[in-house]
Amino acid sequence: MALRKIVTVGDPVLTKTCRPVTKFDARLSTLIDDMIETMHEANGVGLAGPQVGVMRRLCVVDTGEEDVELVNPEIVEVSAETQTGVEGCLSLPGKYGIVTRPEHVVIRAQDRNGDWYEYEGDDIVARCFLHEIDHLDGHMYTEIAEKMLTPEELEQMVAESDDYEVEIEGAKASTVSKPQVSPAPKSANSAMITPSTATPSPRIAPAPSTSGSSVKCPLPGTVLSVKVAVGDTVAAGQTLVVLEAMKMENNIDADRAGVVKQILVQQGATVMEGDVLIVIG
Repeated sequence: MALRKIVTVGDPVLTKTCRPVTKFDARLSTLIDDMIETMHEANGVGLAGPQVGVMRRLCVVDTGEEDVELVNPEIVEVSAETQTGVEGCLSLPGKYGIVTRPEHVVIRAQDRNGDWYEYEGDDIVARCFLHEIDHLDGHMYTEIAEKMLTPEELEQMVAESDDYEVEIEGAKASTVSKPQVSPAPKSANSAMITPSTATPSPRIAPAPSTSGSSVKCPLPGTVLSVKVAVGDTVAAGQTLVVLEAMKMENNIDADRAGVVKQILVQQGATVMEGDVLIVIG
């Protein structure tokens, strides 16, 4: 497997309609594996062919339980009920908008072997499916966004809405039907992202500055994990904290080598832009 370069806004490839996949061979399998690896490396939850410069109807989605490959996907059914939430995109890093989409969707697609199956998703999974399929038709979420958020509005939304965090963690998806043939490496068996029952921790305020170098939060979000402990020696570029912000995971890395002097956050904490997370001496 290999990492692919993610195309960003401004490249005309993102505005074109993709052609169907017609060859189901080793090259396609390699491309799918590369896209999955690239998606995870970029801390994304979905990636479409044109986002890596491939004009074919192909996308991959991380449901939280498994990686789903959608080759030549078709929208079979969408619910009348809708959901309104925040969306971001790996091709438009650092930008977020408010988008309304169907609450439930049924997708018909092929896997890397050419076998057809149906996959249904609710909540965030439905949002991801539709977001990625839009890419295959040359569209981005910014075209249907009701509002693009300023950093201040984004921070306020995260700070005030506990329901938003629960909605993200409570997404689910399950298979409707899958042919009993050779499955893709990650099968499309039933997948469920269990809703979180934990109460989000209150926001942890920045501690007073110390003699060390402060690693600050670049955007509002929730701490998924802290990768170091007090006393650890860290290298420049080493991941210190993993932050969830608007359905994407973001690695917060050390900007210098040193020793961890203080850790001012814990898993589950809500943090704001500018909050001090860790102090390195």
